[in-house]
Amino acid sequence: MLRASGRELQTLQGIASLIIHTVEPVRDLLLIGSGLMLAGYVVFAWRRARERRRRWRQDLCPACGYDVRSSAEKCPECGTPIGRFPRDSGTFVIPDERAPGE
Repeated sequence: MLRASGRELQTLQGIASLIIHTVEPVRDLLLIGSGLMLAGYVVFAWRRARERRRRWRQDLCPACGYDVRSSAEKCPECGTPIGRFPRDSGTFVIPDERAPGE
């Protein structure tokens, strides 16, 4: 069995106390930094999604913001393909299930 003298025990307790007091602030800084980075990412993603929705609603190019109401397939400014609401492009048709003449 290993026994420590009083002086050795005080040294070990001092080292343990130093480690604990050093680790707590570092842990707190890591937690705060991680939380701030996560919050920043969420705000950035929300603003980007909001801008994309606004551009889509106003018929603007999703890449550059150019007005593409008169363009059919791609943005004349940057060449990005234009994706529109199905009802705007005329390609979305709901089939009529009734028989002809009803």
